[in-house]
Amino acid sequence: MTERPKSPRTDGTTLKDLAKHLGLTKGTVSAVLNDSPYAKAIPQHTKNRIFAAAQAMNYQPNFFARTLRKKRTNTVGVPMSGPSPWMVGPKISLMRISLIRDTRPRSSAFPRRARM
Repeated sequence: MTERPKSPRTDGTTLKDLAKHLGLTKGTVSAVLNDSPYAKAIPQHTKNRIFAAAQAMNYQPNFFARTLRKKRTNTVGVPMSGPSPWMVGPKISLMRISLIRDTRPRSSAFPRRARM
């Protein structure tokens, strides 16, 4: 079985590229960019180098890689059925506003309303 040649990436700078350019490990660069507790031990001048290189190389985190790694997408699915799904629109808008305002983990699928 022959191996398929790897195609060059054309979708931007990766964390690995950034780390190689800076001469640092991927873990160090990742810790700084994600503001991890481990980043507290990294000197400020190194953090500044990482941020400057990330901006210069136009580094953007890969959303799909992050969701695969964390096993969490932070998306909400809303099943709709019935003759008039357009009537559900205002409720979805309210749910969206509530989810944006309050990003705490919830025990239930729907936000609770305050009692008056």
